[in-house]
Amino acid sequence: KYNTWYNTFQNFLKEGTQSDAENKDALFRLLRFNANFTDKQSDFISLDDYKEKMVEGQQKIFFAYGTSYDAAIKSPFYEPFKGKDVPVLIITNQLDEFCLTSSGDHKGTPFLNIE
Repeated sequence: KYNTWYNTFQNFLKEGTQSDAENKDALFRLLRFNANFTDKQSDFISLDDYKEKMVEGQQKIFFAYGTSYDAAIKSPFYEPFKGKDVPVLIITNQLDEFCLTSSGDHKGTPFLNIE
């Protein structure tokens, strides 16, 4: 049910992370993303789920942007992450890229576009 609701309202949530500084953290808890460690392209995770998968010593939330899931993971920038346990968010919506880049971090962990 959440994914259905999320698909309808995700753009408003993402916009809110930029326009409502007071509720930014609460809105970030509602966001969902694909990642290189999920079973399917339709499985979405929260940023807290991502942080639980971070490897020891990892200090950034990595993300790859592409016009599709396949395009993002076939990017030459993704090569260093193949076969590794390092989690990478896979984003296909330009609003996601803007949201992560302009927010800078999530709970003190900076976002980094792998490009």
